[in-house]
Amino acid sequence: MKEIAARKIRIGSGIVLGVLTGIVALLFLIETASLYYSGLAAGGDIYSRAIVGAHLKRLIAPVALWLVAAVAGFAVSVKFPAPAVKRKAADTAVLARLRKRIPQGTGEEFLAEKKRYDRFELVRVLLWCLATLVSAAGAVYAIVYLANAAHFTAQDISSEILALVKNVAPWVGAGFLLFIAAAAYEYFSAKYVLASVKRLIVAGKGAPVPEKRQIEGMGSEKLRLAVWLALFAVGATFLVLGILNDGAGDVLKKAVMICTECIGLG
Repeated sequence: MKEIAARKIRIGSGIVLGVLTGIVALLFLIETASLYYSGLAAGGDIYSRAIVGAHLKRLIAPVALWLVAAVAGFAVSVKFPAPAVKRKAADTAVLARLRKRIPQGTGEEFLAEKKRYDRFELVRVLLWCLATLVSAAGAVYAIVYLANAAHFTAQDISSEILALVKNVAPWVGAGFLLFIAAAAYEYFSAKYVLASVKRLIVAGKGAPVPEKRQIEGMGSEKLRLAVWLALFAVGATFLVLGILNDGAGDVLKKAVMICTECIGLG
């Protein structure tokens, strides 16, 4: 079969699967809304398994059709695979490779270019460090908040969840946005940094490339293993302490109450 016909078949199967995916998602939202509002109309009682099951049964046929389309789409992709396309390496990948080849050059031209390159690197490192610090601080704050039983004394689970979101969400959002900013900066600045690195390599041609430094007495593999073992030991210690304090039981009870109310199972 000609590639043009195979391409039309691949596009057609993709469109069908995409449309069915949208329809199934819409039907699921409709049934969820119907379940929620029918529960409120009945007096706000927690929905039973029978009620939830009745709503889910309506989705069996469209979900089965979607599964058939997904299997057919996979078969089409196997029968008519897309031709391999040789893609140009991304700037970030090339940059990661060329960074290791920056020489120890001298001279006015090399030092000026090195100064520009160092500015890019400083901003990049600061953004990643800031995102990591904010995320770590948010994780510590969330753990402290969750560990304080005084924050979960109300009988209204919805209010407790809302209070938890108000306290933890800003940290999560800030860390998430900072990581996005760091990744975006690294991606969009890669083109300019790559050009700077190439100029450094040309300007410092013939100069020695600095050797990869390691911590004295400990290779990078040993250091990585030591860090993982330390983290594992800390995690295991907190896990054991939680079990001894009956923390696992408290977490399980709270999780059961929250989940059953959220999905409507009493």
